[in-house]
Amino acid sequence: MSENESKDHIEQAVANLQREVMAMRQILMLLLAQHARHSAEANALGSLKDLLDEVYSSDAVEEEIRGEIDRIIEDANTLVKTVKGGSH
Repeated sequence: MSENESKDHIEQAVANLQREVMAMRQILMLLLAQHARHSAEANALGSLKDLLDEVYSSDAVEEEIRGEIDRIIEDANTLVKTVKGGSH
């Protein structure tokens, strides 16, 4: 295998991984939105963020991960608001 072929394989693997991560993020967002939409708790996603405050420390890597989780929760919250707003 030539160097160019090897580079192409690596680039394809990275592109495939990026698509997979994006798909998993969307699935997670939809599951969170579905949970919040059908939850008896008024602010189900807010409670999840409170739990994050309790679980995550101030480690730099955990803070980055926490930021990503917060963005996913916010995306799910926006989706719920859009769906609930459109169903009235």
